[in-house]
Amino acid sequence: MINIIIILLLCIIIYLCYKNYNKILNNINIKYFNSHDAYVYIINNSKEYIQNMNEYNLIARNCLSIDDLLNKYKEDAFDNISSTEIIIINKKIYDTLNKIKKNNINYYNYLKYWLNNVYIAKSKKWLESNMPHTCGKLIIMNNEWFKNQNINILIHEITHIHQRLFPGDFIKLYNQLGYVNKVIYDTDLIYKYNRNNPDGLDINWIWNNIHKNTLWWCGAIFKSNKPYNLHDINHVAIEITIDKNNDYILSKNIILLNDFTDFIDFFGNYNDNYHPNEMCAIYAEWYFNEIINKETYNYPAYNIYKQYIYKLLYDNY
Repeated sequence: MINIIIILLLCIIIYLCYKNYNKILNNINIKYFNSHDAYVYIINNSKEYIQNMNEYNLIARNCLSIDDLLNKYKEDAFDNISSTEIIIINKKIYDTLNKIKKNNINYYNYLKYWLNNVYIAKSKKWLESNMPHTCGKLIIMNNEWFKNQNINILIHEITHIHQRLFPGDFIKLYNQLGYVNKVIYDTDLIYKYNRNNPDGLDINWIWNNIHKNTLWWCGAIFKSNKPYNLHDINHVAIEITIDKNNDYILSKNIILLNDFTDFIDFFGNYNDNYHPNEMCAIYAEWYFNEIINKETYNYPAYNIYKQYIYKLLYDNY
């Protein structure tokens, strides 16, 4: 009799968990693209990104021309996502949302909103040198992500789509972090050697180092005019001067970003997080880690971000 009661209780628990699981998933409709649909979406939504590829960016992508790159997209850019992979990803997302809902309802609503408004595709290894990235509403994950569904990366890429679709949600934050957007003159170095980033197309962001009253352009530039891939870069900071006409000019003062202690002390991060879009996408991961894992990060810029994003979520979600 006791065994029967235990079995009945276990069945009830399993049923309730299953019911709750379906309830959350019924409120979320993540759309997964097959290889063909991903290609079509890219062609229709990435003109600004692909058509502005210069010679060095094409070389880094092992292409001879823009047409060559487009053909590579058409023939061999994406893999299909299996039904098993979709089930595993959905379950991982469910488990994560279930934890978040207990701790932060506004953040839960935020993620639920964006998960209903994005698409996910699986890229071949060559595409963007195997780095996850976004285009329009499409999140492009590498093959490795489908084997180990790192939710931090998903949060990072969702942030990029948010930045793209609602840039006004971030402009004030960027200003509070010390960034200003200005046209930079004498940018031959930037336009030739800057590594194109689909998640940070605007390269006119300048960071104001208030401790030294200096202005800096921070970015990823190729090491040569024949980069072997997109990782063949240096992360640099280039000082900006203002001339008598109030124009912003690149100076000869260039330092490696990992030597820029004022930047690192303020932001707590560097390397591929040189652009305000990338920096705040990393901060979105940290915010997620604080909610899920109770991790803490104590850097001036992140504290500004945390206060800003808390109010944004509270007011809108």
